[in-house]
Amino acid sequence: MLPPMTHANPAAGGEPDYAQLLSDSVADYCARALEPRRLRALHGASQSFDRQAWRDMAELGWCGLLVPEAQGGVGLGAQAVASVCRELGRVVAAEPFIESAVMAASLLSSLNGAAAHLAALLDGAAVYSAPVTPAAWQRAVQARRDGDAWLLDGELGQVPLAADADVLLMPARSEGGELLCVVPRNAAGLTVESVTLADDTRDGRVSCQALRCESCLPISAAAVARSLALGAVAGSAYMLGLCEALLDTTLEYLRTRRQFGRALGSFQALQHRAVDMFMHVRLTRAALDAAVTSIDAGQDSALAGARVRQRACDTVTRVLREAIQLHGAIGYTEQCDVSLYVQRGLVMSARHGGAITQLRGMPALLHGASADEAALPAPLPDAYLPPGGDWNEVDDRLFRSTVRHWIEANYPATLRHPPGQLRWAEIKDWHATLVARGWAAPAWPREYGGMGLGASKMIIFIEELERWGVARAPDQGIVMIGPILQAHGNQAQRERYLAHALSGDEIWCQGYSEPNAGSDLASLATSAVLEGDEFIVNGQKTWTTHGMDATHMYCLVRTDPQAKPQAGISFLLIDLQQPGVTVRPIINLGGHVDFCEVFLDNVRVPRANLVGALNQGWTIAKSLLGHERLFVGSPKLCQHALHQLRELAQADGRLHDAVFVDALARIALDVLDLEALYADYAAMLKRGEEPGVDISLLKIWSTETYVRLSEMILEAGGDAAGVRGAQRFGGTEIDVLSHFYNARPAPIYAGSNEIQRNIIAKHVLKLPT
Repeated sequence: MLPPMTHANPAAGGEPDYAQLLSDSVADYCARALEPRRLRALHGASQSFDRQAWRDMAELGWCGLLVPEAQGGVGLGAQAVASVCRELGRVVAAEPFIESAVMAASLLSSLNGAAAHLAALLDGAAVYSAPVTPAAWQRAVQARRDGDAWLLDGELGQVPLAADADVLLMPARSEGGELLCVVPRNAAGLTVESVTLADDTRDGRVSCQALRCESCLPISAAAVARSLALGAVAGSAYMLGLCEALLDTTLEYLRTRRQFGRALGSFQALQHRAVDMFMHVRLTRAALDAAVTSIDAGQDSALAGARVRQRACDTVTRVLREAIQLHGAIGYTEQCDVSLYVQRGLVMSARHGGAITQLRGMPALLHGASADEAALPAPLPDAYLPPGGDWNEVDDRLFRSTVRHWIEANYPATLRHPPGQLRWAEIKDWHATLVARGWAAPAWPREYGGMGLGASKMIIFIEELERWGVARAPDQGIVMIGPILQAHGNQAQRERYLAHALSGDEIWCQGYSEPNAGSDLASLATSAVLEGDEFIVNGQKTWTTHGMDATHMYCLVRTDPQAKPQAGISFLLIDLQQPGVTVRPIINLGGHVDFCEVFLDNVRVPRANLVGALNQGWTIAKSLLGHERLFVGSPKLCQHALHQLRELAQADGRLHDAVFVDALARIALDVLDLEALYADYAAMLKRGEEPGVDISLLKIWSTETYVRLSEMILEAGGDAAGVRGAQRFGGTEIDVLSHFYNARPAPIYAGSNEIQRNIIAKHVLKLPT
């Protein structure tokens, strides 16, 4: 049985992590009792699933996860459902957990008069089934009174596992409102036509004619909506687990199968395909986490359900396709275990509506604002500070309203939506305004003068900046060197540099890339020779963002030329306002100066400016690259581009073009899932954890989504897509070309996306070199 909900964890000194305990318990049972190959024995059997396994699940308490304790259940929520279904998906279990323990249990527990049916479900004595998608729920039968009972007529279409279920839960419409009808499968007047599916399980096409039912109970729209949202989480978690297991199987095959005298997984083309599989699985996990949080918090469950279903169904299609391709001919055979996952994945995606269908349930994607957001509460006063300065204690919608109102009131109108990066002289007054408000460093801990925002508040803050077209200031002192000094600097360095970086008195740039050391950063040649208490630095850095305005540079230098490449590197802080420093601008495709070359000729740097130990700069650099990839992976650019794409579409009438609307909805979902992925990694950093190598996924997805957005803006711009400079569309001015130009370097800087895929393949997926 499940662990009692009142027990605390003595070792931790607090409440146990029930989601993890449940997940571990389910994983253990699945490993012992639900081996995937058992499904072959069920092919053609009288039942599509193992009834004994179903009774075991009931005995373990899984059927009562969503049922309130007062009704004999455990009283958990979407998180528990996701934990179970993810493990069931990993073993492609055919048992009716989603249909019975999620859909039926949540529906029955919301009704008065369904206690007997609920008891039968909880002890595993009967299997219940119900439609699992909003579209299927709309195919309700008609109900009319017949004395103390109801007569049902109509067709429900294909209902999951209806051919094998004991009882069907049928949505019905009557003159008095919506009903849920509880109908035994052998009831007179009920027809269930068995439909064999790709995985040899059976659904049923359900129809009824003058079916007399004595158990038709009124049900609220809210109860139905919550059940459908929980069904979406359950199905999506199952598909996530299925994809994770199939990815694991594919990776193992790539590690061991040999062709042309080497392991298949050593070929870069196949490594990159495997990384893309992993990326979509990881996005699905982030989307699932976001949906669980939203549903358990009582937020827009319909949108959350549609979002996670779309991502899960899309990922299933991708992973099935790639798994077959990467296995080669054997992957196309029934004897290969891949077939079990492929057939089950096809069934689950179809059962939950597929990826395209979900787009119809999300009209807010086209306009960028939900009804909930349109009625934000009144903002807090401009000078308001929460108790203890902790903005995380403020309600999300109130925080959004406050940030929005303050930005609109204080940001200069002339600086909205600039086509390129602004110089410090143009943006410094705005930075000073942020400093005065205490909002210049939203991610810094409060003890260093920051806002200390958690992941959800950080996303809101970013969204509101992008919504109003706020330009990015030269902020590497805040987003890069500040966190590094907080983590790796000594007290003297923190006291010397943090306050000046926050105030803008000192502007920082990065000295990493060199003419022959871009993505291959360990090949850097800039040298630093220690003479007494000073380093003498010589070399050249390039692609230096904000170099024209910077007063200081954080720089990687080689301090031991005899050591292995990564072992002889140190991390220095260099004052650029001294003899020997030459800065030359680099003009980009759009005619702007975003980057510079910096030449260092016998530049003297105090030993006190060494961060960390001598020759240990690579460790700090990797940590900084994690912060950089979080920063580069920020949804800010994509949110801004999506906002302008929507404005273009609105002005040009493209929201009536079905082809464009489909593409817009898809890219909007990509941005939402980017936000979810970003929130996961941002929360990790907030907890003081160093991000793993897989944070490169965030950089890849963010920059490639931005590239796609920039190209959609060109398409939407029509003739204007060939014209430089801002042009008027409706009530706003948009520089159509600027996003295309700005998107070009995005997949290159901070380590090209190709190199990032190589790194993930080696260090995360453990593919051979």
